[in-house]
Amino acid sequence: MRQLCSYLVPLALCAGLIGTPALEIVNLGVLVAQAQAQPPEVRRGYTLLDRGLVKDAIAAFQQAVRRYPQSIPAKLGLAIAYRRQGEISDAWDTYQQVLAQEPNNQLALKSVGLLGSYRPEWQASGIEALTTLLSLNPNDTEARAQRALLYGYQGRFAEALADYQT
Repeated sequence: MRQLCSYLVPLALCAGLIGTPALEIVNLGVLVAQAQAQPPEVRRGYTLLDRGLVKDAIAAFQQAVRRYPQSIPAKLGLAIAYRRQGEISDAWDTYQQVLAQEPNNQLALKSVGLLGSYRPEWQASGIEALTTLLSLNPNDTEARAQRALLYGYQGRFAEALADYQT
């Protein structure tokens, strides 16, 4: 496991994760570690994701979610894999499933906040997710800046300015 964690950040850069939220990269390491205690389908999905085999990881995570529909690590892995594959709507839907089951899941909250900038109809949910995240972590400047951006997109400039000034 130590070897996995020591090359996780360079692997993230090689696997095309530039622009991926730092929280996702850090949590991927945590999720990989947690996956060791998970069913084989979940472990396989994270192994494939770690190797950059995103399409194969999606298939493994889909199988895991079908077999273990309450598994948060399986759903998070699937959402991450969808996002890396560019299947943004599927990632959005999967993160929403995680939040329905675990409303304070910080990775899902931050990801929904970031994805909120992809479509106008997602902005309000993105703001809501980031507001929840900021209630858990008031000093998260990345989340606050993203929320300010979404406020700006919605023409809510006073709220955007307040976030930028905090």
